[in-house]
Amino acid sequence: EAPSGVSGWVSSKYIREVESDPTMPATPPYEDPSPQPSPEPTSQATSSGTERDYAPAPGSHLAQINVGMNSNQVVEILGPPTREQNYITGKSFIPFYYGPDTSRIDFKYAGLGRVVFTRNRYSGQLKVIRVEEDASETGY
Repeated sequence: EAPSGVSGWVSSKYIREVESDPTMPATPPYEDPSPQPSPEPTSQATSSGTERDYAPAPGSHLAQINVGMNSNQVVEILGPPTREQNYITGKSFIPFYYGPDTSRIDFKYAGLGRVVFTRNRYSGQLKVIRVEEDASETGY
C-alpha cells in the first residue's frame, strides 16, 4: 500500500527481496503531488473566462464600457481613440488552432486608459475583452 492509501498488484518478475538497511527510513517522506490552489485573483474573470476584467472606478468614462461590446459601441461612448494598436496573439502560432482569437487591437485613450478587443479571424468583428483604467496613458 502506498502512503496515499492506494494499493495494487505488481508481478513478481519486477520485484526482488532485499535486506533492510537500519540506517534508511522504512519509507521516504511522502509529498502530496497535487497542485496547491493559487490565491484568488484580485480581478474578476470575464465572460470568456480567459481574460481578466480590470474594472474602472465608478463614474469613470471607461466604466460605461462592458465586456462583449463591439468597437462601434465603444466609439459612440468614448469617441475615437487617441491611437489604435494591432497585434497578433500567440494562438496564431499554434498548429491546427481554429479558434477565432488570433489577434487583438487596443484603443488607447489619453488620460483615460485602454480598451482591449479581440478580433474574430473569421468575421473580423471586434469584441471588448478588457478595460484598463490608467490616467497616465499617453495614447502613444
